[in-house]
Parts: sequence; C-alpha cells; structure tokens
Amino acid sequence: MASCDMTNENKSILIIGTIRSGTSTLATAFQRGANMIKHSEPWNRWLRPDSVYPSNYKFEDNSIVKVLIHDNPDGLDFSFKNNNIVHMLNFYENLIKQFDTVILLGRLNMEETLISYTYQLTEDMKDINRPTEYWQTPYTVSDTKKLPLDTYRDSIIEYNNLLKELSLHLDNPIVWYEDLYSGDISKVTKILNDWNNPIELDTLSEYVNPTLRLKKEKSTI
Repeated sequence: MASCDMTNENKSILIIGTIRSGTSTLATAFQRGANMIKHSEPWNRWLRPDSVYPSNYKFEDNSIVKVLIHDNPDGLDFSFKNNNIVHMLNFYENLIKQFDTVILLGRLNMEETLISYTYQLTEDMKDINRPTEYWQTPYTVSDTKKLPLDTYRDSIIEYNNLLKELSLHLDNPIVWYEDLYSGDISKVTKILNDWNNPIELDTLSEYVNPTLRLKKEKSTI
C-alpha cells in the first residue's frame, strides 16, 4: 500500500468497513472537510440496484470511497461458509492499488452493532420509500427492546471476521469505532497521524464527536 503525504492535493482514500461502524460519517467528513469526491457503497445492490459500478471502475484522484466489507461487483456472498475468502482478498488487493490511503474501520462491540443495524433495517422495512439518510435516525434503548436481533446476529459476526481476515492479509490494522468516536483527542490524533493527516484534527473532531452518536440515553422527542 502506498504511503504518502496527504496534505498534497489529488490523493485518494478508501474506507473498507463493517455495517454500523461509522463509515458514512467518516466519508462525509473527508468529502466536506477535505473537499474530496465521495463515492458511497458503489457495489451495494440494495442501495443502487440499477447503478452498481462496474468491476473495472477507475476512481478519480481526490476521491473518498466507502465500501462495506461484504459488497463486491460480482454480487458474491463474501463469507467463510461459502468459501469466497480468496476471491474477497483478491478483489481488495486489486482495488487498493488505486488509493494512497486505505482505512479499515470496524466496531468491537458487536452487540451494539447488531442493535443499531437491526433497528435501522426494521425501520426501513416499514416504508419502502424511506430515504436512505434515515439510516442515520437516532434511537433509544426503549426503541430496541423488541427487535429480531437473532435474525442478523450471524451476519454481524461474519462481517467482523471478514474485516479481521482482510486486516491480516493486507497487514493493515483495523481502526475501531470505539476509538475514533471516543471523544479522546489523543486517540483521534494518533489515528489521524497514522492516516498521514488527510484532514485537520479540528474538522474531523466535529464529525466524530460522541455526542452525535445515534444511540441516545433518553428520548429525542
């Protein structure tokens, strides 16, 4: 993976993450704070059923591209049980060649991941016309008491394992949601330094402030 000074223009960043790990917020921070061209989930067939990017798509310089670990142009179910791991590793090996910085973003607390994902998906299923941005809807503990968590538990575990496998293969450590969105300036500064500082600390801090987390202690109404 290339190493470079991201203070220069026309550099590109790839974010590969698991569901509900803060990838969308981070991509938006780069888009707005560093004036980058954002491509969000180019191979997500649910998000863009008729506009999935081709497998040979060439991203512009100065792009910020956000990809969920299990999405791919061939529509394969990347998983250990389906023996698609080699295909996944080859896909990402080729993809990262276009980028100067590759960020792997995950979430240690898989139960919180599961709750967040299940809540947003359950709300989405109530209205097929629900705008995609509603996946950023705040919620409280009381909102999640009757969620069908077991329906998606295995998938959340699988995605987390896929990210760990990719991290080992690329020799690229995972940045954890719990650190990036902790509000601990020393942790955020270290993460930013590891990324070669593509954005100012003050700007990034506006987006990763823990007060902006979707899970709220009390009702937002």
